[in-house]
Amino acid sequence: MEGGGQADPPGQGGFNARDAGVVRGGPKSPVTGTPQRASGSVRRTATIDSVRPEGWAGRVEVAARARDLLTRTDGTTSTLAREHLTAVLSADRVLRAIEHPDARLAALVGRPVAGGFRARALDLLADEAGRGSLLNLLVDDLPGASLVAGYALQRDPQWPSRRVAAEHLSGMDDLCAGWARDATILQVVRAEGVIPVPTTAAVVVGDADDPDAWHELAPLPAGAMRRARRIDVVADDPARATVGFDVHFRDSHVDARDGEGAVHEYTVRGRFAPATRTIVAIEGAAPVLPWTECPGALVSVARLAGSTTDDLRARVRTDFTGPSTCTHLNDVLRSLADLPVLVGMLDGPAR
Repeated sequence: MEGGGQADPPGQGGFNARDAGVVRGGPKSPVTGTPQRASGSVRRTATIDSVRPEGWAGRVEVAARARDLLTRTDGTTSTLAREHLTAVLSADRVLRAIEHPDARLAALVGRPVAGGFRARALDLLADEAGRGSLLNLLVDDLPGASLVAGYALQRDPQWPSRRVAAEHLSGMDDLCAGWARDATILQVVRAEGVIPVPTTAAVVVGDADDPDAWHELAPLPAGAMRRARRIDVVADDPARATVGFDVHFRDSHVDARDGEGAVHEYTVRGRFAPATRTIVAIEGAAPVLPWTECPGALVSVARLAGSTTDDLRARVRTDFTGPSTCTHLNDVLRSLADLPVLVGMLDGPAR
């Protein structure tokens, strides 16, 4: 796997805005299929789909779905929870409408789905956050999913003609590994005044061997984006001191010609001690990332070893910043706050 490091300047390293996605692209080896569900396990899956029915500059229609599935030691299954909400965002990421039985969500309408949105949602849905519910996961993930959905705009044929001054992106300097000050993106912006477009990696859609591998996945039209998550918690320790966890995360775009392609993809695996609510071991990998510098963020994963899941979402948001991190990887790590909830769903014999 490629590591971090500084990119060569345009004109010297042989890359520019047009070819940067190829010559300066990160890893492009997406995960194939979904692991078989283990006996004595709980699988949580979630997707947030973003579609632009009016074209590049129009509104964004969002459909978010999630499910918790228990697989018992005898192989039988139970759906423990399902969740589904729809929303409409304006082109500038303001929430214009949201449909869900919980009427409290209406208070979010009119707010930008950006900075401050999660804090307001937490105020409104503190009970859902406390339970680590599927609704909390989906609402908490809306800002990240809506941000990455902007990648679809970069597929607009007019994108290369849109000029951007480097000083307008000064707030992005060292935001994360991919936006490091000397990394590919900002070098191209400074040299050419345009933001380069990363390439994607073709993904295999569907798990024919296991119809219960995921919740219902709707077909996506060209131009759509999908954020997909899976986390398995497995009672595989005879001593019952720890459980295993396995996480997969992917942001993907659907191209009219090439089909679905991954933009970001991470996997995280480790061990969790329920008695102390502690992540005792953890490691991560990056099958697909946009730029050659992006995998450098993987060094931040080890920082969670020995940490408790108490207030994990808040701690990652405030402490995991700078060029040794990745905003999308942070979204993966924040989801580990739900480990105690998922362990609590395991049936008695499996534990």
